[in-house]
Amino acid sequence: MDINILLWLQGLREAAGPGVENFFATASAAAVNALFLVIPFAIFWCVDKTKGSVAITSFALGNTVNQLVKNTVCAYRPWVRDSRIVASSKAIEGATGYSFPSGHTLTATTAIGALGWAWRKLVWPLVLTGTFVLVVIFSRLFLGCHTPQDVLVGLVEGCLMIALSQALLSWADAAEGRDRIVLVCGLAFAAAFLVYVTVKPYPMDYADGKLLVDPIEMTVDCYKAGGIFVGFLVGWFLERRFVGFSTDGLVARQRVVRVLVGVVCVLLLHVVIGKALQGALPGPFAGTFVRYCLTFLGGMYVAPALFSAIERRTAKQAA
Repeated sequence: MDINILLWLQGLREAAGPGVENFFATASAAAVNALFLVIPFAIFWCVDKTKGSVAITSFALGNTVNQLVKNTVCAYRPWVRDSRIVASSKAIEGATGYSFPSGHTLTATTAIGALGWAWRKLVWPLVLTGTFVLVVIFSRLFLGCHTPQDVLVGLVEGCLMIALSQALLSWADAAEGRDRIVLVCGLAFAAAFLVYVTVKPYPMDYADGKLLVDPIEMTVDCYKAGGIFVGFLVGWFLERRFVGFSTDGLVARQRVVRVLVGVVCVLLLHVVIGKALQGALPGPFAGTFVRYCLTFLGGMYVAPALFSAIERRTAKQAA
């Protein structure tokens, strides 16, 4: 049944023409574009620290869980399962590795959908972000990159991560010292996850003499997810203990400075320092882990420490 749905959508795509295909390919790519992560971080830095924290937490945790499921199930893409499926050339480059669950759906739901859910009483944020998530979900089917069960589980997974993140952060705030428990348990989970995906066996199936999915590439994706999660977790803990910034009472100038400082800080850590370390460290795993760990550590701790220091100095000079 799932293949029949994709074949029907494939017929619609071919009949609709390149304009419609390009639209959905753009929407699909936007869901995993690094620029979209600026949105939850900007909310975290400048608008509402709690709501931004939930979105970033659900993304970091959800990305790790998604890779854990992907590398456990090892489900092949639709065109591997049935040669009649021809995925869009506009999207197939980004549709590497295993198919189940959909990472695009998970990312859109956690990083963007979580913000709409946080402001659901206003209605329009929920409608706007919900529409984006639904467009991404449909695009993954329309472009032939995922089956219905891939996107459905990705959506459910994302919603569960939002609920879990809200509960976890609220629990950590309820009593002193609980953040240390979250940190230790989170690091233990990350370590177990990385050991598991490194040592487990993977399918080694070939088609026309070419390996269908390279286990090394899939394991690298897991180290990327692990780096994101560990960097987020350590940064979250350090910010709570040593910075403790607030988003209350900010004026427009402060918000602009915070975004600029945050984006520049994260870019330096990811593009310059992280990339250099990635190239210097041996093998594909350690460098990837360190680079993404630094990136999210920067967003959660280094950037808040910097703009908080700038604000204290400015206030002191004004006094």
